[in-house]
Parts: sequence; structure tokens; C-alpha cells
Amino acid sequence: MHLTVIAAAFLCTAPFVLASMPRGVLAFAGPLLAGSLSALIIAGPTDHWFEISLLIVYSFVFPFGLRQHARVFRERVQALIRLDEKNQWIRLFLNDFETNSTDWLWRTDNGHRIVMLSPTFEMRAGLAPQMIADLSIAEFVRRFVTTDPHKAEISIKTFQSGKAFRDVVVRVTIEGKTRWWELSGTPNTSHSGAFLGFHGIGRDVTARIDAERQLRHFAHHDALTGGKNRAAFRASLDAAARRSAEGVSNTVVLIDLDRFKQVNDTAGHAVGDEVLREAFRRLQMAMPNGATVARVGGDEFAAIVPNVPVASAVRAAERAIAAISMPIVLPSGQFSIGASSGVAAMPDMGCDPSTILRLADAALYGAKEAGKGGVQIATNRQVEALAFRARLNADLVAAIANGAFHLEYQPVVDAAGQTVALEAFMRWNHNELGSIKPREFLALAEQSGAFEALGRFAIETACSLAATLPDRISISVNLSARQFLSAELRRFVVGCLARHRLRSGRLELEIGEAVMAVPEGAAAVAEFRNAGVAVVLDDFGAGSSSFTTLCDAPFSKVKIDRELVSRVDNDEKARKSVQGILALGQSLGLQVSAEGVETAQTAQFLRESACPVMQGFYFAAPMPAADLPAWLLANTVAKPESSLAAA
Repeated sequence: MHLTVIAAAFLCTAPFVLASMPRGVLAFAGPLLAGSLSALIIAGPTDHWFEISLLIVYSFVFPFGLRQHARVFRERVQALIRLDEKNQWIRLFLNDFETNSTDWLWRTDNGHRIVMLSPTFEMRAGLAPQMIADLSIAEFVRRFVTTDPHKAEISIKTFQSGKAFRDVVVRVTIEGKTRWWELSGTPNTSHSGAFLGFHGIGRDVTARIDAERQLRHFAHHDALTGGKNRAAFRASLDAAARRSAEGVSNTVVLIDLDRFKQVNDTAGHAVGDEVLREAFRRLQMAMPNGATVARVGGDEFAAIVPNVPVASAVRAAERAIAAISMPIVLPSGQFSIGASSGVAAMPDMGCDPSTILRLADAALYGAKEAGKGGVQIATNRQVEALAFRARLNADLVAAIANGAFHLEYQPVVDAAGQTVALEAFMRWNHNELGSIKPREFLALAEQSGAFEALGRFAIETACSLAATLPDRISISVNLSARQFLSAELRRFVVGCLARHRLRSGRLELEIGEAVMAVPEGAAAVAEFRNAGVAVVLDDFGAGSSSFTTLCDAPFSKVKIDRELVSRVDNDEKARKSVQGILALGQSLGLQVSAEGVETAQTAQFLRESACPVMQGFYFAAPMPAADLPAWLLANTVAKPESSLAAA
């Protein structure tokens, strides 16, 4: 019995003692099991059937239990190995973090007292650890965080909430220097959920905050003068408009420099920049306290003067103009410029910022037109003009769609008085305002983009009329520079000529010299000429017209400016200029046309100067398409002299 008990004890304890060696357990327990069974059988199976039964059951259960116990043991050992490796990696990463990162680690206890800081804290944060060790979060904030009390209390509540927080930026003052810290923290809790404190990461973000502040400064300040820029001025104007809507007066002053271009042209842009800086400084000095002063363009400045009568703002503008007009002495020399100003008041002229700016700009334009160097106040007449333009702009697109526009045609005659061409003029009969002058709606159409639709309408309508006229009569249509340079227009013109079965020479496109100011202008003229469409240079002799313009592009015809033609009766220089243009056109093989002929004396001079074609009110005013057949018939049948008299 003693041996049986000892054998059973060995068999039961072997899997636990030798669990790390399953084969060793089998090698130890197998002979014990076999020997015990053999001894009990020899001693008498009848007397020891119970013990034999237990050993047999054990022999079947033992391998499964051993395997399970060995597996659990193995997994536990492997888990401990992995945990140890993980701890080694964590220690490695933390050491690397402490060595190379700009961040630091921190931890608090459940009373929110700082109990741990990275060894590199002093180097990273610029503050000795002993200065904040054992401080509570509230004490730390109140001692080092320099912000308004309300924000300080919000920071304290954030830290004391017991909830995770991320990227909380605080401003701290260390030895009189301002620094910015960014803190993130995660709460530590026990298995029961009790709060044990925070652990987290901090970093010094002073450089980033300074860079962001600098970017914000550049976004709202002019790099040249250091004052506010256009964007900041517009934001200030919007705020002033809101205050004016509540009855607070604000006056917008626009100031544009006179003769500044001469400084750039003669002394260079570097000197021009110095002049701009000095002009801006003088403008700031002249404006009253509280005024917002900005540079809104190349040599254009603006100011918002709050809480003063308009007369006071005007006097401030006059002081600024007087100061700017004083000689500016620089190391590179002495320079004299001037300035003009336009003033618009809120709420007297309304409270819409865009409208106020347009009014001030219109007043500035009026001041320049009046001789420069003065101040002009926006008037109710200008307000009405802006309202009129706004209504026209709103009705423009609908008018195009509803067919409110039509064309009138002015005949172009040769020296014998016979009609050789027609020039198309756009007309708008407003359903309420009546006939609108072209100069009033064409500028709006150009600004709004509706000019392209008007141009297509004019070309289509002109081609439709040309198809009903004799083949010798062509029709010309005026185009803006932007529309003429459009590749889509060239395709439209070719398609329009094909639809109306017109030879390309029957359509002439009139453009101003502004087209040649862009590099692709000459190429666009050449493309139309290659397609057989005549291109006419309009208003030659006005502005910057030059011989180079005629040589750079293959124009079909040149039209002498109407203002120059109108002066030939009384101006010898105008007569010589016209004769020079006619001679130039003849030498270059260009047809020259004179427009603006209003007297018999002018017509006679042009005939004697060998001008091939002419147009003007002396011959005929622009007329609707319905009146053309009768006029053409009378003009063709009658003699030139009687025809002219009748016209």
C-alpha cells in the first residue's frame, strides 16, 4: 500500500514538476505506471481491481492532461519572452526619443501634481525641472502661463477634467521670454477605473507659432510699406460698413500718386519703392488717430477715417496731398510727386462696401480729370450713375436673350460718293429706359463677359444682312481685344460665313491698337487674314499709334481716328498728319479710310488728299437695316454732289 501511494504521488506530481519537459514526464511516469500495474496484477487482480481500474483510467487521461499543461506552460513562457522584448523595444524607443526628439515626457499623480519630467526637459523647454516639480496643474498655469484669466481658467479645467486632451497650446513666460508649449495627455486608470493621473508629451512650438504669426502678418500687410494690404483693408471696410449701418460715420479716402511713373522710368524701381515708402509714411502721419491706412495698388493708397464729419476727412486728405507733394529727398536724389484723392462717406452714400469703393474711385477719377492735386467728394449724381449702371448690368444678359439689341449701319463711301461698305453699330432699346447710349452698355458688357455674346450677335446679324446686299458692299463689325484674341471667335466667324454663303472678304473685323499690345495679337490678325477675313485697325492716329503697329501685323485697312479727322478744317498739323497717314498707307499697300467726316470742307480736303473711302454724318448717319435699301438706291442713282446734299 505504501508503494502504491508513493507511485501515485510520483505519477500525479510529475506533469507539474517536469512540465517544461513533456518527454521527460513520459520517460519518468511510463515505467512507474507499467510497474505498478504489473505488481497489482501479480498480487491478485481480484483484490486490487479498484487500484488497477484507476491506473488504467489514468493511463488514458494522463497524456491529454500532460499535453494541455505543457501547451499552457509553453505559451506562458513565450508571452513572457515577448513581453520582455517589447519592454526592451519601449526602452530603446524612449531612449531614442529622449536623445533625438524635441519633445519631452511628463506625468502627474491623481492629485494633478507633476511627478515626472524627462531628463531633457530643461534643454527642450528652457525651464529647470525643479521649478515645476510637485506643482499642481493649477499652480503651474497660474505661475507660468501668461494669458488672460479667462483662458487660464479654461486651461486649468481642461487639465483637471480627467479626460484625454491633445495639442493644447499654452503661452508660458520663462525669465521674461515668451515661449509656446503644446501639450497632449492621456489619463491613467486602475483596473477598477480609478483615476491615477496623466501621462503625456509636451513640445516647444515657439518657432512654429512665430512662423505662423509672421505668415498672418504677411497675409494682411504690404511687404513694401509695412502697412495693411488690400485684403486687410477690405476686411476693415466690411467691418466699418457694418458699423455705419448702425449709424456710425466712416469715410473712405482713396489717394493715387501723380507723376510717380516718371520716378520709376527715370530713377528705377528701387528708388520708386523708396518713394512709395516715404509717401505712405507721410499719408499715415496726415491721417487722424484711429484711421486705417493701406496700400491697395501699385501707387494707390486708401484710408478709412472713423467717427469724423466728411469735412474733417477731406481736410485730412488735403493734408496728405500737401505732405506727399513736398520734395522727397533720398540718397539717390530729390523727387517731386503729387497726389489726387476721392472721398466717399458712409452711411451718407450707402453702406455697401463695393459701392462705396466705386464711388470713391469715381471721385478720384474726377479729381484727376479736374487737374490733379485736389480732393473730390462723391456726389449723389455719382450714386445715381452707379445705380443706373447696376440696373443696366442686371438687365444686360436678359436683353441679349430677349432680342432687345439691334444693329444700325453707317454707309462708307468712296471718293465718288458710292457706297462700298457699311459699319455696324450696336443699339439697345431698353423696355423702360428707352435708348441706351453705346458707351454706357459696351463697357458693362466688356466687364461682365457679355461682350462676347454681343459680338457673336453682331457678326451673325451683319452676315445675314450682307447676304441680301450687292457683292461689292462689305460690312464691318467692331470687336474688343479680348474677344478678337479668342480662338473660339475665329471658328465662329468661319462658320458664320459658311452658313450665309458669303465670301470671306465681305466681312471686316475692326479692332483697336490694344490688340497689338499682347504677343499673340499679330498672330491672331494673320490667322484671320489667312482665312480671308479682313482685319481693320481702327482709330489710327490716336493714342500710341505708330508705324511699328502697321508693320507688325497684316492689316487689310487702316481707319484714321475721327477726332483727328474732325480737326482738319482748322488745324494745319491735323491736315499734315492725315496726309502723312494716307501716304504711309499707300506706301505699305494698305487701304486707308477716314471716319468722322461731318462737313463738306473736310470731305473736299480728303478727296484732294486722295483718301479712297470716307464715312461720317456728312454722308449719312447710322440707320436701321430697313432704311438701307432706299438710301442705297438713292445714293447709287443720284449724282454724288446731289446725293451728298440730300444726306
